[in-house]
Amino acid sequence: MMRQTPKSFLSAAGVCGLLCFVLLFPARNVSAQEYYGVPIEDGGVAFLLDSSGSMENRSEMIKAAAESILRGLAAAVKGTSVEQSGIGKALIKHAAKAPAAPQPPKMGMARQELIHALNSLRDGTNFTIITFGEQAAEWPGGVRTAGPAARDLAREYVATVSAGGGTPMAEALQLGFQSPNVRTLFVVTDGRPTSGEVLHLVQQLQESREGRRMVINTIGIGNDQDGGLLCQLALDNEGVYIRDGAVACTFSPCSAGDGLVTFYPPASIRKGSSA
Repeated sequence: MMRQTPKSFLSAAGVCGLLCFVLLFPARNVSAQEYYGVPIEDGGVAFLLDSSGSMENRSEMIKAAAESILRGLAAAVKGTSVEQSGIGKALIKHAAKAPAAPQPPKMGMARQELIHALNSLRDGTNFTIITFGEQAAEWPGGVRTAGPAARDLAREYVATVSAGGGTPMAEALQLGFQSPNVRTLFVVTDGRPTSGEVLHLVQQLQESREGRRMVINTIGIGNDQDGGLLCQLALDNEGVYIRDGAVACTFSPCSAGDGLVTFYPPASIRKGSSA
């Protein structure tokens, strides 16, 4: 495991990358094709959505429920004789440190963003949806051409996606490369791959691809995302890495000042990158 000490969010390289992103990518506009604020290029797009068990935040929700009960108990003892007791003081102290609200379920937020992207697609744009949790699977019918009927089907499908299993990202990427009439892949995940060697696999897939290289954009959600891997995957494949809604890596190597953390085998990370 390789960790880097967090410093300022944007190093000099990061600032350069951000400026490039701002100059090349216009401000968010509901009429533009986009996903997590990143423009969707012409040529077809595949949305790869992590549907592993961690996307439901179950442990965080249970913890939040317990803390809510604790805050209620702390409020109940205030003004009573228990307030000055050891137990009362401990309750009140702990309740004051507890967060007011849990993080919204990551799967729910990811569904909303994907539906926004589907709604933004221009008629005639080729698209497909690939989920990876219990297994990597493309939605029924594969690549479709955007239009009212196709968007309706896609929204209905996204609403049914449930979370469970591991994170077979490598298999999902392979399906994405096999999708016809697709030029760009978006990978959304909150964790790290649980099968396959992603960077080497993608390099092989790019080398075997006829015509233009596949563009891969990555979106990381939550504290357990593998920032080093997602940054490198985007960097190697002409893409953008979005970390919790902000541009973290684009057009320039990931820098030590970016504070990225990777759980990926260090030998797999290209030399010259600190991710």
